[in-house]
Amino acid sequence: MRRNKAKSLFMAFAILFLMFVSALAISPAVHATGYTVSQSWCTGVGGTWTIVKSCILSGTLTINSGDSLDVPSGTGIDGSVINNGIITIEGLVETGSFNNYGTFELTGTGTTEVGGTFNNYGTVSITGSAQIIIDIPATFNNYGSFTDTAIFWLDGTFNEECGATFSSTPNASSGGTFNPPTGCTTTTTTTTTTTTTTTTTTTTNPLGVPEFPIGLALLFALMVPVLLALRKMSLSPRSSRV
Repeated sequence: MRRNKAKSLFMAFAILFLMFVSALAISPAVHATGYTVSQSWCTGVGGTWTIVKSCILSGTLTINSGDSLDVPSGTGIDGSVINNGIITIEGLVETGSFNNYGTFELTGTGTTEVGGTFNNYGTVSITGSAQIIIDIPATFNNYGSFTDTAIFWLDGTFNEECGATFSSTPNASSGGTFNPPTGCTTTTTTTTTTTTTTTTTTTTNPLGVPEFPIGLALLFALMVPVLLALRKMSLSPRSSRV
């Protein structure tokens, strides 16, 4: 009886140990999500789909980091947008408020018409036969990178901020106001370099397998003696009766 009980305890500890190790080894995969403007997508975000295949947003549309939104030719969105991911426009985007922290790609024959304020903290790229239109009294504030090799219509105000980059081809029509950076300061830094010899030992993990956790190592150190003791008990002969 004692031997069977020890054997049962040994098996129970072994199963719990394996379950714990398996739980540590499993990590959920993270995948980017790509969306395309369509009638079903529009109703899914609470918008109104119009006869001209444009989605009128009921609130502010937020594109999360790592996600993407495609606006195909012949479709459009109308409303406020916060982009933390990638938006690719070949259709029409009409916006009163647009905050870009990611990548804004206007390509093909796409059109973006700004009627309010467009703040760019990321990257704006206009290529192909696409065009961006900054209406009166709209304002475009560029804090990031703005590259235009297509058509740039400026009827409102374009503010170039310190540290930003701007590049535009001659295909630009400007009846508005372009304000270059002002009040930018240049900091001169003197650096003293000291040469130090450092020996570094690097462990390479070529397959991207997670390193062995220290907590799991401690668990091994505690569990192995217990398992061995239970195993020994389960294998020991029964005591002879007197």
